[in-house]
Amino acid sequence: MTSGELSIKDAMLMDPDVKRWHANAAQGSPITADVNLRRLHSFEKVSGISHKALLKMDPKAIYAQLIDYVSEQQRAGLSGAYINTTVKAAISWLAFNDITVKKPKIKDAENNLKVQDETVPTQAELHKILMAASTRDRVSCALMAFSGVRPQVLGDYKGHDGLKVKDFPDMIIKGETITFKAIPARVNVRAELSKSGSAYLTFLGEEGCEYL
Repeated sequence: MTSGELSIKDAMLMDPDVKRWHANAAQGSPITADVNLRRLHSFEKVSGISHKALLKMDPKAIYAQLIDYVSEQQRAGLSGAYINTTVKAAISWLAFNDITVKKPKIKDAENNLKVQDETVPTQAELHKILMAASTRDRVSCALMAFSGVRPQVLGDYKGHDGLKVKDFPDMIIKGETITFKAIPARVNVRAELSKSGSAYLTFLGEEGCEYL
């Protein structure tokens, strides 16, 4: 595979220092680590300054460059939330290399417009989604809609863990027959799947049990 065929992530990780920065961030959140990597690459493209060149600049010059980046991206119509994550990634990279820089002010930095525009599906819309989904996707949709679990409970970011048969204690499997001791059926969300780090219990109703 040539360098031109490498993914952005793989190309960035060829730098040993970037690899260490990414690995360290992944200790807290693999998702954040990957997002930071993409955002740092985005900052490089827009600013024309490589992550290595950034480390050689005076902190005051870096701060000015960050302000210019914010202004340019705002003129381009990008959301404050997106700009904010990119600036935070650049500052994280700098901090990892013992360079402290003030964070510029960003309008609507915490205002995620995508989330604001989301709506809860009506019963009719949910029915259409379930009927159009594959068997596997129907179960995923039902668990999120009826049990209130988030997607990462069904399967984590790396695909290494998620809900298992043992997490449905009311489900009884005998040969090809599946029954439930009780409905709504219990769903045990293990601590490692919970965003809070604490295990919790939720339930899956009759329709969801049928799909399961």
